[in-house]
Amino acid sequence: MPATVRFTGLDLDPMGTLNGREKKGPIPSSWLRIRFESDQGGNINKINKWLSANISGQWASYLVPLRFGVRVVIIAFESDTDAVMFRLKSGETAWATDTKDHI
Repeated sequence: MPATVRFTGLDLDPMGTLNGREKKGPIPSSWLRIRFESDQGGNINKINKWLSANISGQWASYLVPLRFGVRVVIIAFESDTDAVMFRLKSGETAWATDTKDHI
């Protein structure tokens, strides 16, 4: 895959900005869901970038705001293996401390 994609004068990183593995729309009921609370604001874009770099299948993610800045993050995984890898890699917190720039 090329490092940069040029489209009408705009340079895009295909690994960071064009993520074809993030599912938009209705989530199939068969997908395994992981729910966790985040007091770090639950930056969904940063979570999705971390997922793109660390799992291989499709996923869907969304936030449910709670009080006092805490949000519930829900991630649905197409593959049970990806859900296990998310847990093994401490994905609930790793996305917030990941210093790599995936954009």
